[in-house]
Amino acid sequence: MSRKQDKSLGLQMDYEVEVRDKNGKLLDKQAGKSHTWVRIYTRFLREIFANQDGQNRTFSATNTSGASVTAWAGSGGTSQTHLAFASRAPANNDAYGIQVGSSDTAYNRDQYSLQSKIAHGSGSGQLLYGEVTVEDVALEDSTERFRIIRAFTNSSGSAVTVKEIGIVILNRAGTTLGLFLFVRDVLASPISVPDGASLTVRYRIFVSYA
Repeated sequence: MSRKQDKSLGLQMDYEVEVRDKNGKLLDKQAGKSHTWVRIYTRFLREIFANQDGQNRTFSATNTSGASVTAWAGSGGTSQTHLAFASRAPANNDAYGIQVGSSDTAYNRDQYSLQSKIAHGSGSGQLLYGEVTVEDVALEDSTERFRIIRAFTNSSGSAVTVKEIGIVILNRAGTTLGLFLFVRDVLASPISVPDGASLTVRYRIFVSYA
């Protein structure tokens, strides 16, 4: 007997980006549906689900530098030496969490990094990376969701154009530190961040039960 799948119950994601001047005035805003989990995301989920209690499970994955490294999905080890994945990067750390970039190269499921990441800093073409926050799960009507948020400030002296956004997770397998792209989105149109202005990126991950 076949059963029709209710697609509304699937894990979904969308994003919102907005630019405000130093006084908080909204300058630009853009929102879109994200369809762009890359392949490593599915691989991580598979390895976590395939784990057993007490198993120190590792696997090989391509990091943001394009190298194949050991990732950890086990249940052994300690919190200091093993970490399945994390996205809540602190301020000034552009290695993981939400990242922004300047490339509009089309999305490809095999990509392992932003195509041209904008670095943290106050130099030409750079943005200051704020702390990543992850909200609690909230119920909105029939949708259960949480948001991952990061703000960026432009202190470079000139406008910086953002064309791509994404989420990189940090994984630790003993002494091996891994950085892996989970999500990459190309904005529908480039968004300019004037000098002195701030950019906020919000990813919403949700399941709709209606």
